[in-house]
Amino acid sequence: MDVECSKCGKLFRPVRPDVVVCPDCLKNEFSSARRLDAEEYKELVEQYRRGNKRQEERAAAMGRAYKTGEAFSSSGKVRFLLGMLMFVACAFIFMLIGVKNEMGSGVDGMDVESQRVIAMIVCAVAAVLVISSSSRRKMVVYPIALIMLGAGWFMPEVWQEERKVDMNEYMARQRAAAAGAADESSPGQPYLKDSDMQVYYQHKKMVPQLTHYGVFIDNQDSRTRSLMRDAFCRILEAEFTRAYTRANGALYVISNIPRRSQNLSAFLSRFGTVVYARPDDGVYEVKFDAEKANLISQYSPDVLTSPLNPSFVTANIKELSCIDPMRIRIAARSLSNANVQVLRPEIREALLKVLAEPWASDQDTYKELIQALVTYTNPGDKVAVKHCLRYFENRRTLKKDVDPSITHYLIRESAKEMIAPVVDFWCENPIAWDAAMSQLGVRAQAALLAKLRPNASIRLIGAILNHLQRYGNAEAVPVVKKFIDHPDSIIRHTAGVTLEVLQNPNGGNMD
Repeated sequence: MDVECSKCGKLFRPVRPDVVVCPDCLKNEFSSARRLDAEEYKELVEQYRRGNKRQEERAAAMGRAYKTGEAFSSSGKVRFLLGMLMFVACAFIFMLIGVKNEMGSGVDGMDVESQRVIAMIVCAVAAVLVISSSSRRKMVVYPIALIMLGAGWFMPEVWQEERKVDMNEYMARQRAAAAGAADESSPGQPYLKDSDMQVYYQHKKMVPQLTHYGVFIDNQDSRTRSLMRDAFCRILEAEFTRAYTRANGALYVISNIPRRSQNLSAFLSRFGTVVYARPDDGVYEVKFDAEKANLISQYSPDVLTSPLNPSFVTANIKELSCIDPMRIRIAARSLSNANVQVLRPEIREALLKVLAEPWASDQDTYKELIQALVTYTNPGDKVAVKHCLRYFENRRTLKKDVDPSITHYLIRESAKEMIAPVVDFWCENPIAWDAAMSQLGVRAQAALLAKLRPNASIRLIGAILNHLQRYGNAEAVPVVKKFIDHPDSIIRHTAGVTLEVLQNPNGGNMD
């Protein structure tokens, strides 16, 4: 049925009953609209493309979730909740640590770096749980995981300000508790104020599981400060020592000593007069005396280096009592090289007194002191042997060479204790340790036979067999026989020669 167009009056046959505009009028109406340019068209296409891509990704994710059963599983929610609970619990623990007024134990007793390690481990586990809780909500779980990791790094320090607020109160309590236990030999009032000591108390409270000392010494120049810092670290075996300018001197904060606190009054009296001490609190004040500390040599270089000078021995013994490692090293070397025949017991006592201090951190000075002790000790001196063995074990731990004179002295005085270490050194370097092994002679045979195995290196087997040719006895025959049929022709030949020497009554050294 034809219908009249409502615009042009022309009759047309519509495709639907509700159409009242002919196709020509409809075409003319839309053709008048503005056309999209190339840029607008490209932007429209890009919008449709991004929308289609998101829909495809969403459909693929939903397909995987339905296929694996993840869409119907609650394990992701459980992991997310577990991760959040771990993070909240960690934050709560560190918040309690931060607001506590008293020093505790466990995590509270650790330093900030150790606490940070623990916090990062817990937060890292929590972050992994959160990330693995959902593969469809990455824009949510990834930011949460990053926030957890960042919070774990800063968590130990977030509430540290609360501790700093209470520092004055803590210092007052420490002073009050130590007032009754002050050393009677050092009466008087402290020279430094609480504000001067705050850096010491702050560090002491941050690392309470180790020992710390705060020592104020007046009249300190830059050279003296450097020597004092090194001396405190070496003698007290501290991790580090820092000097802070206070009044007319310096406050030495001696930190992180892995030993129980002790009274340092006798030790500090080497540097002057202890005018104030609170041993329980680790606080001391010393009136410095450069002459008593022996920081300035009283003798000229000519006296210290000339063995013919009547004051040579006295001057170098005096040098051994200073705290400058360089002067101690030079004095020990001078005495060792001179090997004088006068005042030898006095030299030995002075060397033992110096060696009673820790010297492992200064190997050069340690070596010179031990060599001087070997020079001035008498046979059978068990105290000297003990110090030399300690030095030898120290060098062995560091895998460093030992002076031959020290090794030969120890073999002569304590051969039994030297067999195992000398054999170990000799197996690594037979040429360098041949003299020491020759000094041991047949005494090293048992230790060498224990290392004479078929799976040992060709070099080591040959070296042991050659040593047994010179110093072995008949007890080594059963072990040497095993190498007669060795695959290596040189080893077979060496074993045959060694066996012939050992079986010959006139062969082999029976030292």
